[in-house]
Amino acid sequence: MSKQIRPLVAFKKINPEPYAFYSDVFEKKKGLSKKAQENEFYWNYAYLKINEKALITPPPFFWKSENNRNNKLTITELGRLLLTGWYYNIEEFTKELSGYVEKTYYKLVKEGEAFNDMEIYKVVKHLRENISYYYHKPEEAKYYLLESLFKKDLQKLLPPPPYKLKKHNEIIELLETVRKNQKTKGIDYWINKADELEGYSYYLQEFIEGLGVEDFLSLEEYTKEQNSGGENYIKEIEEQTK
Repeated sequence: MSKQIRPLVAFKKINPEPYAFYSDVFEKKKGLSKKAQENEFYWNYAYLKINEKALITPPPFFWKSENNRNNKLTITELGRLLLTGWYYNIEEFTKELSGYVEKTYYKLVKEGEAFNDMEIYKVVKHLRENISYYYHKPEEAKYYLLESLFKKDLQKLLPPPPYKLKKHNEIIELLETVRKNQKTKGIDYWINKADELEGYSYYLQEFIEGLGVEDFLSLEEYTKEQNSGGENYIKEIEEQTK
């Protein structure tokens, strides 16, 4: 699905009265920016579409307390997902996906775990941006949700990975942690560090040449050799994932 499509424009044009209703269903808010007005509409739209039946008490997924909304990012994105479903005439499918996300909240709360609004918003956004694909492959949509939201639970259902693959995954996780920590130091730190290492490499090269040693790899040769050695390793890992 193209990210340029704007179902909200079509909905507003075709259904001006429902648009006005969804925009102000809880309270008339003045002075909002255009973006804030749209987010208000999406949140309300998700709330009413997911909760079409009358509810005696406000559901905790949507409300922390009276007049205090919960999970704003995720629910606003669910509104976008549902309106995209309306636009493509696959609203029931997007309602089903929205229901899975809501159930995720209650499952996590019951197990004493946090519902990460930012991370789950990204999951819903991915579904929306690829809704045409997932509509034709609904099982993959369910798997994506399981893998994204309950990866630990999913791993329990799978057979243990081969030793080499397990160690590979552990190394990848370690490298991701290292890379994350490196990013926190900022770009200036690594520019200065690269300058230091470049200067030191010239010093070492001159020192080695001064000893009369000529049989050593250039940077380009060294890089090529390292990459070629990794190709066989990658093939081994790929064989174990088949």
